[in-house]
Amino acid sequence: FLLLACSLRALLFDRRYAGNPTVPLRDKPIKGRCQMKLAITVWGERVSPVFDSARTLLIAHIKNRKVTAVSFEPFDARMEAGPADKLNLLDVKVLICGAISKNDSALIESRNIRLVPFISGDVNLILELFARGNSLIPRFLMPGCGVEGPGI
Repeated sequence: FLLLACSLRALLFDRRYAGNPTVPLRDKPIKGRCQMKLAITVWGERVSPVFDSARTLLIAHIKNRKVTAVSFEPFDARMEAGPADKLNLLDVKVLICGAISKNDSALIESRNIRLVPFISGDVNLILELFARGNSLIPRFLMPGCGVEGPGI
């Protein structure tokens, strides 16, 4: 029961469709611990529209569907060590971002970091809704990134 109560719903970008924002995105539960670290690429008060140009990460600690701590980290997706390594070093389990390349998405997912790409909007609202387990699709999907499928 505790595992069920603590699990968060996350949108998972299916690797078979990496880089194609017109295919369906699926909700998947995050299994395991009740506590997790989430990163969002930010630009001001919004999700950074392009992952490669993001300069700041919002790092949120989520426990029992509540945000318990927030901090900001400098970030450069073009750094030599690579963005996936930085996220791994920060112990991030989920990354929410705007547009992202196939290469970066594959590298991030290879580090077992769940990716929620092509998201836009107010970062505080997105963080709160995600922490509570609410779906970000289609409400926060970037314009032009349609989702196909029944009931969406």
